[in-house]
Amino acid sequence: MEASNIYTISHGVIPVPSAYVIPGLQKVKGNTCAFEHIIKMVCDEYDLTEKAVMSKTRRQEIIKARQIIHSLLRYNFKKLSLSKIGRRCGNKDHSTVINSCKSVMNQVETNKFYREEYEAFDNNIKLNINRFKQTHLKFKTNY
Repeated sequence: MEASNIYTISHGVIPVPSAYVIPGLQKVKGNTCAFEHIIKMVCDEYDLTEKAVMSKTRRQEIIKARQIIHSLLRYNFKKLSLSKIGRRCGNKDHSTVINSCKSVMNQVETNKFYREEYEAFDNNIKLNINRFKQTHLKFKTNY
């Protein structure tokens, strides 16, 4: 197996599946910022602009995307503080991030279609975790 097709996760070494299995997988090239990738991935899926997601609008489809972004960042990057996630995602308060995560987890537990969408995003992040460059987070790379 080629070294470029292997990524490490805390459980060991796994092969990268086809780009058709996980949406957005082919878009990660080289090192990228986790914030940028997650925001772009969610915005592309829901056909929204980053500016709309970061705004203060209360339209339901924008709120859904914003909450998913908050939740993905919180649960995949444990060392990021809630206030840092909130500031980066449209200058929101840390309590907004907490409520977003609770709302997403409630929907994941009760709504099958929502769970499938969320798990697709989450799997994409877990498979690409070594490509995310965060100065304050240290991930092992296996290139």
